[in-house]
Amino acid sequence: MTYLVLDNGAYNIKSSYSFSSEIIKTPNCIYRSRDKSIYIGSNFAKCRDTASLLVRRPFERGHLTSWSMETGIWDTIPGFTKIAQDKSLVLTEMPLSLRNLSAQTDEIVFEEYEFNSLAKYPSAFYSAWNGPQCQLIIDCGFSSTNILPVYNNMVMLDAVRRIDIGGKLLTNWMKETISLRHYNVMDETFLVNEIKESVCFVAKDYKQEFSCQKPCQYLLPDYIDTFEGRLLDPSEPTDSHDQILSLSSERFQVPELLFNPHDIGLRQAGLPEAVWQTLQADTLPVLSLMTSNIKLVGGCSKFPGFKERLVNELRPFIPSELDLNITLAESPVEDACKGGVEFARQCELNNSQFEKYFVTRKEYLEGGENYCTAKFYEPMITDTS
Repeated sequence: MTYLVLDNGAYNIKSSYSFSSEIIKTPNCIYRSRDKSIYIGSNFAKCRDTASLLVRRPFERGHLTSWSMETGIWDTIPGFTKIAQDKSLVLTEMPLSLRNLSAQTDEIVFEEYEFNSLAKYPSAFYSAWNGPQCQLIIDCGFSSTNILPVYNNMVMLDAVRRIDIGGKLLTNWMKETISLRHYNVMDETFLVNEIKESVCFVAKDYKQEFSCQKPCQYLLPDYIDTFEGRLLDPSEPTDSHDQILSLSSERFQVPELLFNPHDIGLRQAGLPEAVWQTLQADTLPVLSLMTSNIKLVGGCSKFPGFKERLVNELRPFIPSELDLNITLAESPVEDACKGGVEFARQCELNNSQFEKYFVTRKEYLEGGENYCTAKFYEPMITDTS
């Protein structure tokens, strides 16, 4: 049996096989360029002109809502086949996904693609296979930031907390900020996302950073001779025809939203408070196991200074007798997929012991969505045995 691993993220799909160490990234969207060419999933690699791209995604607020779009994107993944009766699928799903949306996933996997079996869990379940069995996963993703405690390799859904701020909102906020202060870039989502990833950082002390902020210059593409922007070295000479974007406080004001959502009127706790809310959950066993094993994953966790700021602001919440250890995953974006590959390899070696994690196509056809819900989610509800 071949195991296909799909970390079905809202921004990128990360895919691999149990026998492979290579992870393939596929944009989980459909692009339309200025010349009205359509690029679906991995076909986006053929697009040269990224100016004013229109983007459509099958996800809304982190939930997969359009399978008609998603199946078209899945079909562009290298090595993906429409009929997969000889394969088992190891798939990620949004924690606490709506039941009807989760049932649609089961239907597509078993009835359209005809996979032999399915394991479908939150990404933190697979990330835990890259480390201790008991840890706290902070997933700073594209649609949101989720805090997920893992105990004995199972996500404790009762204690999960979510902040509605992720890479998408940060990019949109940066578009508005740049458009207000500099150039109108409201149609340049792709470009602004690249700028965000190149120049933004998390301030160690937000108020103090204003007094010592260091501007940087970003060379914008002209989409005639150059199609990619880049960060300029301070000593690098520029041409009079170059279009330069000078950024200062925007570099740390945008990531600051993860720690202070109320800056944009979002009435939710910041990341340190949300982590502490998870750690205080009644169903959470052995607090010291969680505080000493906190792992950061997801694209937003890659901001320089992110980990250090979280340590400084979370430490006052944690009792002094407990250790606080926060680590950044070696590959934050690929961590869940790598964990899924390790999980799949263990399945191959100990198939009988791992059957409990899977639903077979035969079981689905007999028991339907109710069987899948019971198999995948009931073990994650207050299971601390």
